[in-house]
Amino acid sequence: MNPCTDWNCKLHTHEHHTALSDSLLLMHERFAIKRFCFMTEYDPSTSSLASFRIQRERFLSSLRESLPASFKINYTAAVRLTPHLSEVAELNRLTATADSLLPIVLPLESYTDWMDKELNHLLYKRHMKPLFLSFELYPILYPLDVTERLLRIPDAAYQFNYKAFANPSSARMISTLLQRGATVLLGTASNSVEKLLHYEYDYYLELAKEVLSPSEYSFLMKRNKALWK
Repeated sequence: MNPCTDWNCKLHTHEHHTALSDSLLLMHERFAIKRFCFMTEYDPSTSSLASFRIQRERFLSSLRESLPASFKINYTAAVRLTPHLSEVAELNRLTATADSLLPIVLPLESYTDWMDKELNHLLYKRHMKPLFLSFELYPILYPLDVTERLLRIPDAAYQFNYKAFANPSSARMISTLLQRGATVLLGTASNSVEKLLHYEYDYYLELAKEVLSPSEYSFLMKRNKALWK
């Protein structure tokens, strides 16, 4: 079963819609992907929610006009974890997916107390369900105990790059998450046509079939389709 979804599309949204649509058509031709979720990094402390929503509607309107009707496009905030993020009003308006997950980008720096505090406030005061983006990066950056705490968060979801299956430790992590019924979403995170031309999508899927049990693989693919909003 082909997932046909890129849950972390990083192609430049400021490009002219013709160039961007050509890139998406290329992805469909090469990988059979036809659902694209643009995870656009957003810092609520520097930009208003209203301006983000206006930008979102303009983007979706112009791009959809140049794509086949069968293509599904979403434009979602990849919310950067910052001090006081949990205090931002109407944060629920930035949730994505059918399960109302909040896409979170953790800082690419040492894990500190304020990060732990903000995550706890998001979870237990705001009752948000996080979707941690590009999770394959965090075991490289954070100590093992931090990664394990993140993996144990109830109702959290985890987005990995398809190429994570080429890394044995990341592949085992995905398998463990699937075994306990956690949501794992997959994306390319490719931000240019040049990178897409060298992206070994079919190879990564074959690796996924090798390292996951048939039931794990089936659950993974079904969740990736079912959570499209």
